[in-house]
Order: sequence, then C-alpha cells, then structure tokens
Amino acid sequence: MKQNQLPICIMRGGTSRGIFFIEEDLPSNALDRDQILLKVLGAGEPRGVNGIGSEDPLLNKIAIISKSSHPDYDVGYLFIQGDCGKQILDTSGNCGNIIAAVGQFAIESGVISRPATDSHANIKIFNLNTKKTVESVFPIRDGFPVYKGDELINGVCGPAAPVILNFFSPEGAVTSSLFPTGNNIDNINGTPCTIIDCATLVTIILARDLNLTGKESVEELNTHQELLKKITSIRKEVCAKLGLPPADKSVLPKVCIISSAVSRGNVCARFFIPFTCHVALPLTGAIALAAASINQKTIFSSLNNKLSAPHNNQKNNFFRIEHPSGMLEVNLSLKQKGNSVVIEKAGFVRTARKIMNGFAYY
Repeated sequence: MKQNQLPICIMRGGTSRGIFFIEEDLPSNALDRDQILLKVLGAGEPRGVNGIGSEDPLLNKIAIISKSSHPDYDVGYLFIQGDCGKQILDTSGNCGNIIAAVGQFAIESGVISRPATDSHANIKIFNLNTKKTVESVFPIRDGFPVYKGDELINGVCGPAAPVILNFFSPEGAVTSSLFPTGNNIDNINGTPCTIIDCATLVTIILARDLNLTGKESVEELNTHQELLKKITSIRKEVCAKLGLPPADKSVLPKVCIISSAVSRGNVCARFFIPFTCHVALPLTGAIALAAASINQKTIFSSLNNKLSAPHNNQKNNFFRIEHPSGMLEVNLSLKQKGNSVVIEKAGFVRTARKIMNGFAYY
C-alpha cells in the first residue's frame, strides 16, 4: 500500500531544531493530527528510529504555523514538544528558541506574503500555547530570509544572520499569575523554591539546597539519579498544588537550579526540560529567571549579582545567565505593578537556519 506523505521543513531556531508544518496540511482534529505527528517522529521507542525523532528533547520539537486571522498578528504558532519513548505530544508550553525560525518559515512556505522591500522583516507572531505575542526581526533580500551572517550564539556551531526576538508581556503565560501559589518562596518536599510563571512555568531552586555547586556539567546532572528523583518529586507536588496535569505527562513545570555567577553573569543556571538538563538555556526559562531576580523575597535574594528592581519604568536592563554552553543575555523593559516588578518586553538575539524541505511519509 502506498504511504501517505506530508510536507515538512526542518529548521534550527536558536539552540533547538524543529519540524515545521503548515496547519492546513494537517487534520483539523487534534487527535488525528497527533497520531500522524507521532508516526513522523517514530514514537514508540526512545530513539525514534522509525521516524525523524530523537532521544534528545531539543530535537523533538514541532512547530505548526498558520496565517493569523487577527489584524494585530501575522502568524499563528502552535508549539508541540514530543517524547518518542513516552509517545507524548505536549502543548502546555512555548519554545522560545524555535520562534527564531517561525517568521522565516512563514515567508518561505507562502503562509504570509514575501516582503516587498529589502532590509528587515518584522513579523508579529501569536503563540497559541500561551496566548502571548513575540516579534521576530530578521534580514531580507529579494523577498526571502537571509540566513548567512556573522552572529554567533553559544550552543550553536558557526555564525548566521541575527534574529531579534521580543517577547511582550510574558507574565502569567500558563497560570495567568506571576506567582501562582501566592508566595514568592514555597517549601516543596522540604526544599525552598520560587514557583514563577513568566513566559513559562518554572520552579527555581538554589543549588546548595540540593547539595550541588550549580556548576556541574550536563552529563553529571543527567546521571545523578538521586537528583533526578528529587526533581521528579518536586514537579509532582507542584503539579498537584497548582492543579496541573500529572508531571509524567507534561513538560511543565520546568525546574531550574541556580547558583552565584562565576564570570560576567548575574546568575549561573542549570535548567531541566524537564527530565534532562538543557545543554544551554530556553529563552522562556531565561525570562522566568529574570522575573524572579527582579522581585523581592524570592529564592534569588541570597545570591549576589541579581538584577536590581527598577525605581521607575526602565528599558535596556541586561540580565546575563551563565549556562553549560556559555552565556545568554536578555534585554528587559520593566515596570512596577502593585507589589511586583513585571517585564513589559524581553529581547534576545538568536540565529536560525533552514536545514531541509521535503516530505515525511507515514
């Protein structure tokens, strides 16, 4: 019997790689759609050997792109995190790195019209997972995205054209509240932590409270079975506390372990996504860390070099996070909102690359 085929594009966005689809090419029914996507990944065993999936969660990312019907946006973007071994497709969160390739794909695939003039495209992206807006700015030549350039980002080999991403009003992306428990610090399974929802939902823990230095390698952390069990137990309790889906069936909440910075950063971070440690840092996680750092009486209070809260509305507050592959810098516009400081805009410089166009068979 002849196999079915489905147009796909594989692209790198930031430090992640994603499989890009046009919404119209997929079934409108989510259950039918997900059955096809699982076949494309090769779900059923961890390596995804019968598809194009992987054991690495940074390579099991799916982006479904649509033309926005809303006049304020150009593109709709649904993010799906796949897990080949568990046969799970999770839409509970957003992936900030993958967004770095969304605008380019939308232009090249014809989802939106090619820009009429050369210079830069400014694409307004509506993330359907979190109902938040992201602006993507990247160079254009002859109506098409430019990928070659001189920008280098930690976690990616080789230079490429810069992509400017601006995340607007990221507070409460999952639970509609910056501090969803009502507390700046909670005690979860005997461990002090800050549970914060800004671009994504993160449970932040001091490394020393887990008997860590916070400078451990990704390999050390991913083979530290006692630590992984502890993280799992914390995630389960947070899910129960917030009424979220079971922790073993969702990527949220993420967990981030922090310690004092070593070099030029404000903080050193090890971020779990959620079952393994990220080799770099998610953009959404970076925003959540920044939000925790600028508010008083969070888990950050005992660390040096945290970002100071603004006295007035401020722009160009640079928050630098040291991670296993180097450094990530986020440019923040901040404002006071009641007793909290909130992020109006969080900006990053990323790069993207088109890897292949073709068909997936299922």
